[in-house]
Amino acid sequence: MKRLLTFVFLATQLTALADTDRVSLVSARQRWPFSRLVDVSYTVSGATDPVDIRVAIMNGSETIPVPETAIEGQLYDVANGDHTLVIDPTRCGLVNRELLTAARFEVTVVDAPIYLIADLRKDSLLGDDPRLVYLTRGDIRTGNYGTYAEGDDVDWISNCSLPSKFVWTGVTNDVTYCTTNMVFRRVAAGACRTYNTLGLMSATNNLFITRPYYVAVFEFTEAQRRMLDDSGPASSWCGGRKPYGNASYASYRGAASETLDWPSTGHETVGGYALKLRNRIGLQADLLTAGQWILAYRAGTDTDYYLGTGNGTTVNGTNSVAHTIGRYQYNGGWSYDASGNFKWQWNTAAAMSDPATGWATPGLYLPNAYGLYDMAGSVDELVLDYYVAYSSKYGYTRIGTDPVGPTQAQSAELDSGKRDALGGSGWAGSGSLKATSTSSMLDGSASSSTTGTRFGIFIDHR
Repeated sequence: MKRLLTFVFLATQLTALADTDRVSLVSARQRWPFSRLVDVSYTVSGATDPVDIRVAIMNGSETIPVPETAIEGQLYDVANGDHTLVIDPTRCGLVNRELLTAARFEVTVVDAPIYLIADLRKDSLLGDDPRLVYLTRGDIRTGNYGTYAEGDDVDWISNCSLPSKFVWTGVTNDVTYCTTNMVFRRVAAGACRTYNTLGLMSATNNLFITRPYYVAVFEFTEAQRRMLDDSGPASSWCGGRKPYGNASYASYRGAASETLDWPSTGHETVGGYALKLRNRIGLQADLLTAGQWILAYRAGTDTDYYLGTGNGTTVNGTNSVAHTIGRYQYNGGWSYDASGNFKWQWNTAAAMSDPATGWATPGLYLPNAYGLYDMAGSVDELVLDYYVAYSSKYGYTRIGTDPVGPTQAQSAELDSGKRDALGGSGWAGSGSLKATSTSSMLDGSASSSTTGTRFGIFIDHR
């Protein structure tokens, strides 16, 4: 039932009941009598890491929840300093007539989780283990989860411009994180430079993602697929640690095209591994958009390769930078067959059992500054978007604010009507690995041995 409310919070001083060492000077002022909106100002200080913000309306001893749909302003990854949120009380189940004399706003801060471990085992095998484990930077600093890199500890972090540099490197030391579990890294809302309409790197930021999201640390593996299918452990593909390749868009989302016509049908799914993952972990999992994928790949850099160290040098097909970040043709993607011919062999006995051949297993190459592995090479990664190259009619569909790509009709009209995949040509590619300037296309129901994906989780359902 809706409550009736008239807000008259003129310069009302409010306090935060929790974390008073990090949040202070909380005040609320209604834009009365001209508006129902309320400006809530507060100061964060003494926070060593970014924090998340929670807001509630306290009416005496009663707590009135404030959903995210009622709030405009930054709630995630908030740094020290002065901040303001704009709150619409009518979206809290309240309308503008009755006076709540004891009402006040409460602002609290919580340590921002940076990683999420999701257990993929079915309920009967889960026992007392938690399905979801959120890890903050502080949790990882305890050493209970293995090694980590922070600040400018190593070159591949120091060359990025992320405001808070932190990578959990110990995630590669436990095979369960790419077999029976799926680990996600939170990516903050942000902006980056990417390729413009001329195929050149933009001189300024031209891609803007306004909401945070989680990205799988590893590509979706064969073992993880088997967990979602309840089919038991993998006996090949290096114990299932290699990516689940040779799969179609339809296998991930349940349908190939019109019945799931992203972007018009949003994150709706009718089956596939995205739906199985949602049902298993209880969170909104799906493929990433191309824009989300690119922002996650960039990780605070603006070079072709995500280490931020330039394009390297190429000798006899081997590029000095590409060689360190992903599997491609000249570092194991191709091999010699029985006749001595150099070619790609994705389904040979060697490729299935040898981590150094064919698809890569997690942790063999350097991650980016978000701690995401194999964003270049290994397999191209299917995203939600339909593919279309730049056109004078529809522009370039991977830039702008929260781009969702073209419609199926636009893609079919101008280009292919196929799905987009990013990753720099995958393990069979020649070694460019310039993952945000090149992409492959795939019919929704078709599959390719060079194509896989990684899932995302969307934490704000606004």
